[in-house]
Parts: sequence; structure tokens; C-alpha cells
Amino acid sequence: FLGRHVAKVRLGAIVKLQATARMGAAVRGYKREVKQIVKVQAALKMFAAMALLQNWLGVKRALAMADARIVARKQKVLEKKLRHLIKSCVVAQRVFRGWKAKQAYREMRGAAINIERMTRGFLVRNDIANQHAAATKIETVFRGFSERIQYHTTRDAIIH
Repeated sequence: FLGRHVAKVRLGAIVKLQATARMGAAVRGYKREVKQIVKVQAALKMFAAMALLQNWLGVKRALAMADARIVARKQKVLEKKLRHLIKSCVVAQRVFRGWKAKQAYREMRGAAINIERMTRGFLVRNDIANQHAAATKIETVFRGFSERIQYHTTRDAIIH
């Protein structure tokens, strides 16, 4: 019984180590994906800034030919589009990070539940073993007591 229990505990420890290693790999993958998302966001921001700059240069040229109010309105529209594009990039990044955090939480929660389950099982098995040992001790003491009573009864009957 004890040998099987030790084997199960060792197997459980090995599984925990493997889960920890997998979690480390998942964290590294998450960091790698975050870097990629940041690069994409930076590229989109750069693209948007270049587009805004090109349009602004076009607006600057038009300033010489057109009314200043029209140019100001165009510039405001372009700035609004740029803000919207940047906001969209931030939202995409936020959603992705939230998803990865939830995924990591679920994995850690599952590992914690598994550890709790193994601990409860170990404690119950320990309690059962202790109860078994106590019952055996009680039986032993009772048998000894019973045999001594019978011995003294038999001896007294023979002597008297």
C-alpha cells in the first residue's frame, strides 16, 4: 500500500513539474506574442502618421490656393481619423492581452485545484492509515486483556 502511495505521489510531483514547465513555455509564448502585437501597433501608428503627414503636406500646398477654413477642416478630419486608428490599435491590443490573461488564469486555477485535490486525497489516506493503526492497537490490547483474565480465571480454578 505504502509503495503504491509513494509512486502516486512521485507521479503527481512529476506531473506538477511538467505543468510548471508548460506554464513557463506559455508565458514565454505570451511575451513573444505581446512583442509582435506591439510591433504591429507601432507599424500601424507609423503608417497612420505617414498618411497624416502626406495629407497635411497636401493641405499645406492647398493653403496657398484655397481658403484657410477649408484647410483647417481637412486637417481636423485627418487628425480625427488618426486618433480613431490609434484607438483601434489600442483596443485590439487590450482585447488580446485580456484573452491571454484569462487563459493563464484558467491554467493556474486548474493547477491549484489539482494540487488541492491531491493534498485532500493524501490527508484522507493518512487519516485512514492512522485509524487502521489505532483499531489494530485497540484489538491487540483487548485480546491481551481478555487472555490475562482467562489465564487468571483458569489458574484460580486449578489452585482452589
